[in-house]
Amino acid sequence: MESWQASRPRATDIAVKLLYLALVVSAVRAVFLEWSVLQTSHPIVNTCFSVFFLGITLWLILMIGKGRNWARTVYLIWFVISLPVFAVDISELAADSVKASLGMLSTIISLAALVLLFQKASSDWFRVMKKTDKLAQTEIA
Repeated sequence: MESWQASRPRATDIAVKLLYLALVVSAVRAVFLEWSVLQTSHPIVNTCFSVFFLGITLWLILMIGKGRNWARTVYLIWFVISLPVFAVDISELAADSVKASLGMLSTIISLAALVLLFQKASSDWFRVMKKTDKLAQTEIA
């Protein structure tokens, strides 16, 4: 186990696991969404967008797990921008309960993870990781 993982606070560790869970739920939702979109004229384009956005989210989670503070901030912005989708999911709950429920579940899990990521212990860890990265870069140069 790498040293940064051993020193990662429990709240941050749980948050990263929750983010992976939210990603899996989002991927399952995307599959349901793709099945409903197959009747449209551009199913391949829709699938490519889903894979692209899931890929970006995965990359951000990986960077958060490595202690990159900027990734935590970008994920928060990403989450806030996606909140209108949460509102749409609530409004479509009666029409497509599986897709809407998965979307709401993913949003709630992500929110719980973000709360943990911005607690004091997590913020302190991200600060230490930033200093460690800067120190490692100056030693290399």
